[in-house]
Amino acid sequence: MRSVSRILCVLVTTLSLSSPTAFADPPARIGRLNYLSGSISFRPGDIDDWSPAMINVPLKTGDHL
Repeated sequence: MRSVSRILCVLVTTLSLSSPTAFADPPARIGRLNYLSGSISFRPGDIDDWSPAMINVPLKTGDHL
């Protein structure tokens, strides 16, 4: 049982360190969409698909409305 928990601990640590966002700096500025009128679409800067915008969605540099 002890070896299983050690293996699990090593696996979780390896996965968390190998994540591309594990050491990424947060954006310097973040805004928030707090009012919608009409049909508004949102596309994060790092994704190619548009989706309907929602209230309180965080906006960062590179996002599109």
